[in-house]
Amino acid sequence: MPGGTIGTLYSQQLTASGGVPPYINWTLASGSLPPGLSIGSTGLLSGTPSGSVGGTYTFTVGVTDSQTPTPSSTQSGTLSLTITIAPLQITTTSFPAGTDNTSYSAPVTATGGVPPYKNWNIHSGSLPTGLSIGATTGVISGTPTAMGTFTFTVQVTDSESSPVTVTSGSLSITINAAQACTGTLDNQLLSGHYALMLNGWSSSTTAASAVGSFVADGAGNISGGLLDMADQGISTGPQNGTFTGTYCVGSNNLASINLTLSSGLSRAPSTLQAALDSSDGNGHIITYGTGGFLASGLLRKQETGAFSTSAISGNYAGGVVGADSSSNRWASAGASNYGGNGNISNGEFDSDDALSGPDFGTFSSADFSVASNGRGTATITFVSAAEDKAKSFVYYIISSSEMLRMEIDPSTHPEIQVGQILQQSSNLTYKSLEGLSVIEIQGLDIQNSPATPEVQAGILTITAPPAFSVSLDQNDGGTMSTQTPSGSYSVDSSGRVTLSGAGVGNNPPVFYLVAPNQAFLVGTDSSVDFGTLTPQTGSNLDNASLVGNYYGGSQQPVNDNVSEEVDFVSANGSSPNGTLSGVSDKNGSGGPQTGGTISETYVVSPSGRTVITSSGGGGGAILYIISPTQTVVLPSNTNPALIDFHQ
Repeated sequence: MPGGTIGTLYSQQLTASGGVPPYINWTLASGSLPPGLSIGSTGLLSGTPSGSVGGTYTFTVGVTDSQTPTPSSTQSGTLSLTITIAPLQITTTSFPAGTDNTSYSAPVTATGGVPPYKNWNIHSGSLPTGLSIGATTGVISGTPTAMGTFTFTVQVTDSESSPVTVTSGSLSITINAAQACTGTLDNQLLSGHYALMLNGWSSSTTAASAVGSFVADGAGNISGGLLDMADQGISTGPQNGTFTGTYCVGSNNLASINLTLSSGLSRAPSTLQAALDSSDGNGHIITYGTGGFLASGLLRKQETGAFSTSAISGNYAGGVVGADSSSNRWASAGASNYGGNGNISNGEFDSDDALSGPDFGTFSSADFSVASNGRGTATITFVSAAEDKAKSFVYYIISSSEMLRMEIDPSTHPEIQVGQILQQSSNLTYKSLEGLSVIEIQGLDIQNSPATPEVQAGILTITAPPAFSVSLDQNDGGTMSTQTPSGSYSVDSSGRVTLSGAGVGNNPPVFYLVAPNQAFLVGTDSSVDFGTLTPQTGSNLDNASLVGNYYGGSQQPVNDNVSEEVDFVSANGSSPNGTLSGVSDKNGSGGPQTGGTISETYVVSPSGRTVITSSGGGGGAILYIISPTQTVVLPSNTNPALIDFHQ
């Protein structure tokens, strides 16, 4: 008889000759078959050998022929069958990918040894959060609540009389974000070279930021990704690496992005959600995973012709925000000259730290350079009353007039600062603020316990320079109010704007002008205000001034209680009440929330201040029209962040 293996199906047809066929009544005449096997009346010896011991089994079988009228005597013959025990081994080498917050089940399989297999366990590494392995089944199942790629090994024991235990090779399961793209896909909207900026928190006490770039092919694939990350939760300093990925863009311009990160980016976010403008492919972006990096920022389309040191030439103003090395809120704005030859000169800055207060000083560099992939670096020396030291920065070039900049502090608890650098217009004077501007400010009110996010939006009016007045709506931890500061201002040669007068209090903010009615703002009080000024266009605005599709995202969260979101909203401009409808994808302490419904009404005043009322009776917001294609929304929730929208 051919040999067999414990645990493996065995089948062999017994045969006879002579007498009168057909042969009937095949039986086991003496001896014993291996456990699990039997002889059928037709002579088929079959079954799955079981037991815990292999060996050679000797037995006799009998058969009767069909002779008539009286069958001949039963004849028998001696047979032997050797049963072996094959080596125990785990045969699974890969697993299907899973989806965050979606049920998952996949078996681990083994062969050889003596079934049944038992004591399945994770020997090293870890499964995705929310998954476990069945001790008796070997099935990995559950609902994953964390995204990324998780590597592990599996161990199993068989049922031999002397049990054998084996361990698998390295295995992994990748958990992706839930697909949030809806409707007919429009992947072509994300096509070309892009840079991204993220700013937020990796835990309640550790700030984090990231900047990078990639190439989207317009068909759902990402290549050539570069990413720099600074995280106060990483004691080994900043991380830098590469990535590839995939994406989809829904018919509402909301895009899901999944990244495959290199080993040097162990803490970087691998899933993102974006809202893309229809006009230019720029957008807003947020992290979209659970239990990790909660951040929001910008997605900007790059001009590769500016990927050189010489292309960055002229006067630039910028603003960056984040946290000091003790995780206190910190922000800065300033201006300088980039010489196109590696030099940064004539720099001046204002900064504000929740712990140490405001600071003013100068900065310069002699080693600014940009590589052919659009990634730049510089060592910048800052001189002020609070500091006199050199800091390392990484840049991602958007165009010759725009850059993203992030500090890459190598210390064990690094400073976090990230933001935009924009080229300045020439001949900036006090008249550069004449007219109307929409002001946007975020801060953290540490006078409250616990500290509460504080956001402001409103209109800066200058009709008789240098006198100004401001009308602001404010949300301080859910408490809504209005503010109306006024006074006078002055502008120096670098575009630095200072305020004065009884109406501005003891700690007025400082502006650095980029262009007429456009500026970065940094506060000088304990809330560490940071924001922007944008020129308002249009007059005698009404509901018809807010019409069409808008795509937006929240600004940087001032602490980890603030949720991030990207949104699609359609405004109909009807009178007396316009209606807003759309979709909101959010991420916060509870993880990603896809497809939230927006259903609201609005009334626009002639100044562009717009009152939004939730159709459900709760919530609500104040919106300011910057132009027919751009707005900012100040929500009324208890942990607010300003939300910027563009068409």
